[in-house]
Amino acid sequence: MGLQRILSMLLNSATTLAISLGATRDAFWHIEHPLLSPSPRGKLEELTETPSKLFNSILCILIFASFLFKIVERWMPPAMNTKAKRNKPRAIMSLQARFLAVFWLIKCADWLQGPYFYELYASKVSNCFIISKLFVTGFASAALFGPMAGSISDTFGRKRATLAFCVLYSLGAASTKSSFLCILFLGRVLSGIGTSLMFAAPETWLVAESKQHDKDPDGTYLEETFGLAYAVDSIVAIAAGQLSQAAASKRGLTGPFELSIVFLCIGGLLILFLWRENVAHSANDDDNNDNNNNNNNNN
Repeated sequence: MGLQRILSMLLNSATTLAISLGATRDAFWHIEHPLLSPSPRGKLEELTETPSKLFNSILCILIFASFLFKIVERWMPPAMNTKAKRNKPRAIMSLQARFLAVFWLIKCADWLQGPYFYELYASKVSNCFIISKLFVTGFASAALFGPMAGSISDTFGRKRATLAFCVLYSLGAASTKSSFLCILFLGRVLSGIGTSLMFAAPETWLVAESKQHDKDPDGTYLEETFGLAYAVDSIVAIAAGQLSQAAASKRGLTGPFELSIVFLCIGGLLILFLWRENVAHSANDDDNNDNNNNNNNNN
């Protein structure tokens, strides 16, 4: 878990590092370096001549380092590796595959929409005050619905709540095709509600599913699953940025939102066919189960 946290932090800071280093690169290479031959210095200049190339270079180094760390961790002695030589049950592997596939798809759909929101609204609305109201509407919708999202998903089911997120977020993305202001505001409200469900339903589904059916009653593998989910989410965010740019160049400013709907539909289908429904158990249910167990023991 420590390695995955470090990797996630490094990936998240790569962009900031690229921008900050890009400002100092020109001054650095105008200084004579007697220890550097012209050939390697030229190659380094080529790899760092733009913020984009510098970012890609740092990203490649981090990816290589992560693979190297995983290889070293795999071959560490058991006394030094707390996660070593633990046979993972097939049920846990299946659960992780079902959760992570959906998690990364819906997170990619979310990341796809971010870069072009303002540019898209600016192309439809000339008043900056109205654009700011559109953004505030989305945040206010998430803030108002957020406290209820957890209880709603617990009551009606985490699978249904995650499916509802896919539907609401798809409708919010589809609203960007319209030029009517009321449709744009409605889309922001739906997206805000969907955001609240996204941060409440999928992870609670995983926790409940891991403790049911004797898969992982002690939560032994939850740390590993969440660590992997958010470590790879950093890479998903970077890939989504590249896909968003490609979609915008092909389909215009609404292209990333159209592609986001595709990812949400795929994620929704996986949820529909691969996830089982689970809901929160009330205290009365737990008491009844305890009473039934005691009666069975007495008999």
